[in-house]
Amino acid sequence: MSDATDSAPDGTLSPAERLDVLESEGVVSVEEIAAQGKTILLVEQNAAAAINLADYCYVLDQGRIVYQGASADLRSNDEVRQEYLGV
Repeated sequence: MSDATDSAPDGTLSPAERLDVLESEGVVSVEEIAAQGKTILLVEQNAAAAINLADYCYVLDQGRIVYQGASADLRSNDEVRQEYLGV
């Protein structure tokens, strides 16, 4: 993990980047944890990364839930796509 953080300008990685590093180091993947029937609370500012990992999402704006639903439903919601996914 130190090699990956050393390459970041300020020594930090976003949560999604840290997951990639952990998975590449053979730690356990999010998918493996979920396959065991365990629930994961992922707090991520990169909406595109989060929506691709999650089965169900809550989208917050200034601490308030503005959208919630299955990831597939949010991906197909035009407002969510424009406002949070940049599509």
